[in-house]
Amino acid sequence: MRVLKIFIPFYIILIAAHFNAIQAQMSAHDSLVYKNAVKNVIEVYHQNITDQSGLLNGSLYKGHKFFRYNEGHPFFTKNTYAKGAIVYDQVAYNNIDMLYDQVDDVVIVQDSPRQIQLVSERINEFSLYGSRFVRIENDNPQSLLIGTGFYKALYVGHSSLYKKEIKIAREKIYNSSELFITYELNSYYYIKKENTYYEIKKVNDLLRLFKDKRKELEQYIDEAKLNFKKDKDNMLTKVVDYYEQITK
Repeated sequence: MRVLKIFIPFYIILIAAHFNAIQAQMSAHDSLVYKNAVKNVIEVYHQNITDQSGLLNGSLYKGHKFFRYNEGHPFFTKNTYAKGAIVYDQVAYNNIDMLYDQVDDVVIVQDSPRQIQLVSERINEFSLYGSRFVRIENDNPQSLLIGTGFYKALYVGHSSLYKKEIKIAREKIYNSSELFITYELNSYYYIKKENTYYEIKKVNDLLRLFKDKRKELEQYIDEAKLNFKKDKDNMLTKVVDYYEQITK
């Protein structure tokens, strides 16, 4: 496997060090102006990165088999590159052409003409199509999490709501002779409460977890006409948010 390793220019580090050294000598106004100038320099750098990017640490993306007949695709939302943001090795990058492969659970960036598969362990989080994904390590054998990977953060608070989407490629026979592939999407919901993850498969799982406010939540679900079966994302997000509000 070919690995591409390219690092962030040293001058970015020098700028930050220089700023820290002289900031104490400035007035509050001058310090703010200088800080914004440094921020602009770094933003311009990220907007113009090509091969000189610490982001391009990874391997060439091999992709998937595509036949004449296919139903769906292996990627999140669309099968074309879209602008996203990513935190990689604790460095934030914006306006990056990205794909999220939900079959292999990997993030791909475009470095024309190459497709680079990023090292998943070095991705802190990323955003694509308005959704934020965080990497969760499933290092507890007793955990109910389906596994280590990227989870969509639907709500983050004292109690946090995460959704894991997994696509499964299934090969089938078309017209008794030709092979084609369909992509099946499976979704799993988890609430993290007091550092423990609980899987939510039905409304009662949610109400049992928040049993201290069960009556209030049942009334809220009824009055807001929230439907778990029809719109799990919206229903769970609103209920967790409401629970956070009434337990402050």
